[in-house]
Amino acid sequence: MTQPQVRRQVEAERKFALAPGQDLPDLSSIATPGRVAEFELRATYYDAADFRLTHAWQVIRHRVGGNDAGWHLKLPGPTPEQRLEHHLPGDSARVPAQFRKLVERTLAGAALYPVAVLRTHRREQELLGPDGAVLALTCTDDVTAEVGTTTKRWREAEIELVGGTPTSFLDAVTEALSEVGIQPAAGAAKIGHALSGAMAGAGPVQRIVGLHLLVVDDNEVNRDLIRMVLEKDHRVTAAAHGLEALRALAAGGPFDA
Repeated sequence: MTQPQVRRQVEAERKFALAPGQDLPDLSSIATPGRVAEFELRATYYDAADFRLTHAWQVIRHRVGGNDAGWHLKLPGPTPEQRLEHHLPGDSARVPAQFRKLVERTLAGAALYPVAVLRTHRREQELLGPDGAVLALTCTDDVTAEVGTTTKRWREAEIELVGGTPTSFLDAVTEALSEVGIQPAAGAAKIGHALSGAMAGAGPVQRIVGLHLLVVDDNEVNRDLIRMVLEKDHRVTAAAHGLEALRALAAGGPFDA
């Protein structure tokens, strides 16, 4: 059975704050309106207890619905409006090991937990160039975020470039939106907005050292890489498979993670 492959791309987008019930204006002076689609999206976001990934503008989520369901990892890109996105299709309940490895320097051994669930009703429309090629997508999102017992709702829009469209296109759209009072949003990521209250009460991120960690990976290269990263601050025991891990738990525990 062929394993799903991670797809990587640089994503460029700009978000805008909308009032409840407010829609984007007609943008036909900039591009030709294209196909419209609507989606119901549900995304579960994962972070450490002190939100260190979100502080570092790193995002891990699992999304259900839409055209890109599955696991997503977003990392800072070359510019503030660009993100390096990794997408892995699938319904696995566990954060992909390859995603965790890419943020291990930030996590420094910290465990990952579901920290928020965002439900979004999205209206998506293509913006087309003179040759009919898709230049960008406009997305109007009604978001409901659940963080613990707290629920937050807001409406926003985003313009996402497609196929190498230059960022000057975002500037043209921004100018058109500003003429009707729509301004860029203060924060770039939905999860940052959702967790703003929780993060304010979490205090500064503390560096955690001195843990006893059990690493399980059937790939020797991966095990060596993880050990090399973690052993700077922690005691690491590595296992090549589940049975070996059980033996380590019996003989070398207790483990912190």
